Amino acid sequence: MLDGLQAAALDAADRRAATIGAYGLFGELEPESRDPRFLSLLDDTLEQIRAAGLSSGHLNRYEADRWIELHGELRSSFDRVFEVEVPDVADLPSARPLMRGDVRRLALTEPLPFGNAFFAEHRQDGTFVVFSERIYSHEDPTRSRYDEHHLGMFHTFEDLLRALGGELRTPTHWFDDDLEPYFPQRRA
Repeated sequence: MLDGLQAAALDAADRRAATIGAYGLFGELEPESRDPRFLSLLDDTLEQIRAAGLSSGHLNRYEADRWIELHGELRSSFDRVFEVEVPDVADLPSARPLMRGDVRRLALTEPLPFGNAFFAEHRQDGTFVVFSERIYSHEDPTRSRYDEHHLGMFHTFEDLLRALGGELRTPTHWFDDDLEPYFPQRRA
């Protein structure tokens, strides 16, 4: 069966799609196969997933383990994530002011309605806090507010931006321009 799948993938007009399909079909039957033909299909599929810009979060355990076996790790080699230094606040342009009582969306992890949205709130007492809005569950798609107490309470908007950027680590699907310099990791 594997000979036929590999040959069909190599001869297909759309080799990319056929390779992924052949890998997926055989991978369902024998996901831990060490057969070189299977590993060739798997390796080609992983390269295509990476080239499409998908993150390692889309890989199953066998796929991730194979990538690590060949490349040593996922973060920089698959996800192309690297560390950057977050500048001092004094070296950055001033963030747009957030007035007392106001709320501003700062980040969205993926498109709505499924993405988690992160907001800054400037409370009447002058402090700043982060809260998120996300669906309750896949069975109940009601969006609810969740206070992100673990991030803390802040006396400046810039301190909030630094904490949220550090929590999210890499730029999200969408983010406010004021948050951009505070991400400590970037994708190449």
